[in-house]
Amino acid sequence: SILVAAVAAEWARKAALYPLDTLTTRLQYSRRPVLLSAPSDITAKRVSQLEQAREVIRDGGGPLSLYQGLSTQPVGVVPTSLVYMPTYEAVS
Repeated sequence: SILVAAVAAEWARKAALYPLDTLTTRLQYSRRPVLLSAPSDITAKRVSQLEQAREVIRDGGGPLSLYQGLSTQPVGVVPTSLVYMPTYEAVS
């Protein structure tokens, strides 16, 4: 049925993109403004985004920690899929 396919597709999308969303949120949260006391303090070492991502993953508990909270996603996936796909099929 179209409803089962819609729920399965949405769940697969969430499972694939959830770690990236989690990493993005953690990276945004980990960025804190740096207060400089003098212009000479600008010589602080800049860390690449990949190194920051590795650090956030390591400090957060490893790669599996990016999936924390994924089990709650069906709560939002099922109702959305049950409304979106039948509406899309009816209109197209």
